[in-house]
Amino acid sequence: MVKKEEYGLDAPSKILPILLFMVAGGSNKAHLNRLQINKMIRYFEFLIKKDEIGFSNYNLGGVSYELTENLGEMVDYGLLDQDERGKYVMSDEGELAGRELLEEFSKHGHELLKKSYTILRDLSDEELLFFMYKTIPKTQEKSIIMDKLMKKSVQLVQSIYDKGKISASTALSWVRDEDKDALEFDLNPDYIAKLKARRKEATISSTDRDCFCR
Repeated sequence: MVKKEEYGLDAPSKILPILLFMVAGGSNKAHLNRLQINKMIRYFEFLIKKDEIGFSNYNLGGVSYELTENLGEMVDYGLLDQDERGKYVMSDEGELAGRELLEEFSKHGHELLKKSYTILRDLSDEELLFFMYKTIPKTQEKSIIMDKLMKKSVQLVQSIYDKGKISASTALSWVRDEDKDALEFDLNPDYIAKLKARRKEATISSTDRDCFCR
């Protein structure tokens, strides 16, 4: 493992970004910003049920300062480049290192990292933040932007659903009850029937309580 030793790729916060760009196609393929890289790796850890990198729930929630610092190091090493917009892209040298790292990466890990990249790659920054806040609620704890996102929750959820990232039931669970009817999607007829039945049952129960209290 020549490249691994040469560049000191001995920690998850250094290894996973390289592997992320590998599952995204290798050198000169995916152009990812810092937020995307942080969230994709955080989502991967959520999927694989491991916490190998320290992520903070402050500010934008689910962001790793260690990971961000290592991205800068990898640019210095020449493993990653940055385009004119400041997005990161894998270099040819980075791909050589990535090929070595892939030899030690499990098939299951590869599948889940690929899934994380595929699901999150075409979300806008706001959609990405909202998706992660809702998927991992504890990352909302000290968020400086969650209130702003909640004001746009219907728009964000609709867009995330339209991109095929979440099911209709998940979309409904991500907005307030009073906003559920504002969402537009083709629901399974059986699900619509169950939803109407639940609403009718809730209305009847509420009426019974009112009668009892009089």
